[in-house]
Amino acid sequence: ASFEQNASSLHQRTMANFIAKGYWESHIRKMRAVYKQKMQMLVQELERRFGEHIQIIGQYSGLYILICIRTTYSEAELIKKAKNHGVKVYPTSVYYITCKSDKVMLKLGFSNCSIEEIQQGVGLLYEAWK
Repeated sequence: ASFEQNASSLHQRTMANFIAKGYWESHIRKMRAVYKQKMQMLVQELERRFGEHIQIIGQYSGLYILICIRTTYSEAELIKKAKNHGVKVYPTSVYYITCKSDKVMLKLGFSNCSIEEIQQGVGLLYEAWK
């Protein structure tokens, strides 16, 4: 049986050296701090702009959060309004097998955004959804 290798041996040796010299752990620590700061900014801006009109879920987790929005708009309408203002938000209805939630819940990612883009994006969402 043959083994198909997708990563070149040069890349593998480079990564092994990176890990052996401790750079990987340093990189992970740095990225955790960066993403923590971005998450805190996103939560702070959402709370400042929307107040009691949203509930934030997962503010201490990974690279996205879920928000429940108290609104008369549907999930699809909120996504379209956000898109029209240049902000991409994601549906959660695709994750339900049988019953859908009676609440409108959307997924927001932030990993590829700067702090300034997060602030601007939340402002645009506020304008789109008010």
